[in-house]
Amino acid sequence: MRTVGLIAAVKQSSWEDWKETLYWLGFNVLGGLLPTWGSALLLRLRGQQLVYSDFAKHGEFALYSAAFLAPALLVIFRYVKRSRYVLGAGSGLMAVSGLLVSALVYATAASASANPTDHAIDVGYLVAFSTGLLVFSLIVALLVAFVENQATNLNLQQVESRQQEELRTKFERKLEGGDGGN
Repeated sequence: MRTVGLIAAVKQSSWEDWKETLYWLGFNVLGGLLPTWGSALLLRLRGQQLVYSDFAKHGEFALYSAAFLAPALLVIFRYVKRSRYVLGAGSGLMAVSGLLVSALVYATAASASANPTDHAIDVGYLVAFSTGLLVFSLIVALLVAFVENQATNLNLQQVESRQQEELRTKFERKLEGGDGGN
């Protein structure tokens, strides 16, 4: 990712950019991870013990990672295709790599769960790796959402500014030419 472009984007950002990005994060984490936190809540309400690995040992976190990266890829490629992208084309490579790794981790975990007598899977490593993959995916998706929100807000500000200038010009012309006719 282009650090200089990202730092400039952060410096130029407004509270509105951050607020929209945090809303995005809240809705996506609450909705996207509902099966995990909802199950944890229900298990605790029923007095059952929670084991963190139970939420990741079948590749669930890898699946969630893919769900966060896929829409981010659409945004990245849309912006990269149009013009220079703040995060740079490398962000697309990182997101594609993360998506491929997510698919491989999920396929491996799912096949190991389906055939437990075959090759055993290192559950501790799977949980740690897929947790890191989920955090990576959330960070990439969050940065993409931030840059998109900033670009959208900036475009809206530019449009509003241009419209105000056009109205001001029309009003001034009307004042200059309209006073003599009354």
